[in-house]
Amino acid sequence: MELLKKICVITFCFFGHQHVNAVPCNKNFNCTEVCTPNANLVSKTQFESFLSTTFTGSRASYNTLVPPRADLSVVQVNMSFDLLQVIDFNEVAGTLEIVGFLTLLWNDELVDDSFDEVDHGSLTKFLIPENYVWKPPVSVFNSVKAIIPIADSTYHVRVQMGYTTCVKNDSNEGTITKTIIKEVPLVTWKPGINSKSACLIDVTHFPFDSQECVVRFISFGHPSTEVKFNALEPEVNLTDYQDNMEWTLDSTAIEVEEIDGSSFILVKLKFTRRPLYFVVNLVTPILILAVISTLVFLLPGNSGERIGYSVTAFLTFAVYLTMISDNLPKTSDPMSTLCYFLMCMVAISAGTAFVTIFTLRIFHKDEKKMVPNWLSNLIGCLNCRICSEDEFEDPEYPVNFELQKRGKLDTRSIVTTDSDEEHNRKWGVDWKLVASTLDMLFFLVFIGLNAIVCVVFLVPLLEQMNT
Repeated sequence: MELLKKICVITFCFFGHQHVNAVPCNKNFNCTEVCTPNANLVSKTQFESFLSTTFTGSRASYNTLVPPRADLSVVQVNMSFDLLQVIDFNEVAGTLEIVGFLTLLWNDELVDDSFDEVDHGSLTKFLIPENYVWKPPVSVFNSVKAIIPIADSTYHVRVQMGYTTCVKNDSNEGTITKTIIKEVPLVTWKPGINSKSACLIDVTHFPFDSQECVVRFISFGHPSTEVKFNALEPEVNLTDYQDNMEWTLDSTAIEVEEIDGSSFILVKLKFTRRPLYFVVNLVTPILILAVISTLVFLLPGNSGERIGYSVTAFLTFAVYLTMISDNLPKTSDPMSTLCYFLMCMVAISAGTAFVTIFTLRIFHKDEKKMVPNWLSNLIGCLNCRICSEDEFEDPEYPVNFELQKRGKLDTRSIVTTDSDEEHNRKWGVDWKLVASTLDMLFFLVFIGLNAIVCVVFLVPLLEQMNT
């Protein structure tokens, strides 16, 4: 029992905590232990002595060429990423330019090799230019420029020395024991980056598309057996992020990947395009032009402006096709659905121009040439003249229509014996009526074609926008 009374339950203080309250070791025995990180009590002379002994002196003990491990084991580098702004997302070139900064943390076992608390004081943390300590050569692996390690002589690293003082107060025995716990120093490096990396673009649903870009970081030249990345956070920190005017940032992720013996950190960014600009300036005018181009069939045949009207509509579609091509990557796989839609509109507009020329030739056909019987019957049927009883009552046509109506007259013999002139006079069909009837027919046909093309191509795009 006496031995049990002397056993204390020790409260451990982890590195970085400011203080830990005293905790009794046992309710029947007053024994406490309090651990606090050493206060940063160091004079200028002591700090300069430490820097000279460790980093800057001619006999400095620290070598930036040596990895920060006494046994040269793998260095675990923990990393997070803070995104500040998307400078440019060029879907034509397939590049993403961003601004942000990395946060990298690793333990350096060699920083305090020459540290002596007697000579250098209670040094717990300090800042030092990055070129005086070892750091992983982090690079953007999928950069469109050269793969250059992120570095700048103006950057500093923060070194947190791992010294914690624990005071044990045993009031029962009247003793106070002070011990110093040494932990591996922690190095924190926060370099800023302005990265321009490659991004695979999928413009199938342009302008209602979403894109996912991946920025790959690698410790170039170091395999995963020497330097291995770990993600501090599962997502990108967006505390200071500024929204982009063209793209909305939907989600982010940070993942670790190992390929061919190298450790990678993947920063995934998913964007959705803001489509309003393209809807107002591209999609809506195309729909309006599709309707206007078919109105050429409603113009009178003798107006003289029909050919110019249809050709102008065709050229306008070609101009819009060029505008869309300027906003899309020059790739054939995949192509934008909007490009296929516009090509169909161009084809329909070209068909409108051809049909307009055809109907104008019919409209201005020589009146001395009679309309063939089959065409006269067709035009009469389309204009409901065959079905109308009044159209048969032509005083110049000597046929008993009442008998024909009752079925007592063989109309087949009449049709076969009629001349073209008598047949045309019978139904009141001439070339101008043929042209105007065909105009109305083709107007309905091309309106239907435009509607079908819009449903086939635009409805899936609108569904993509909703998803």
